[in-house]
Amino acid sequence: MIEAKTALDCPITDRSAGLDLPDRAEFVLSLVRVARARMQLAILDLDHIGLAVKFGVIHPAQAVAMLRDMGADDFPYPPDVSLWGAA
Repeated sequence: MIEAKTALDCPITDRSAGLDLPDRAEFVLSLVRVARARMQLAILDLDHIGLAVKFGVIHPAQAVAMLRDMGADDFPYPPDVSLWGAA
C-alpha cells in the first residue's frame, strides 16, 4: 500500500525537523538557484543542437535522438515520416 505524503514527510515544511523559517527559506532559495542553473544548461544544450542542425553538422534524426536523451522530445511530428530520409 502506498502511503500519502504529508507535510511531515518534508524537512522543509515539517517544523519538527529543526529548521527555523530563515533556514528553510534559504534552503528553498538554494533549490531554486540549482533548478535555474539546470534550466540554463538545458537551454544552452537546445541552442547547440539547433545550431548544429542549422549548419549541417548533425542530421535532424541525430538531433531528435539528442532531444530524446535530454527528455525534451514532447513535440509533435507525424509518426509516418522517417527522420532518416527515404528508405
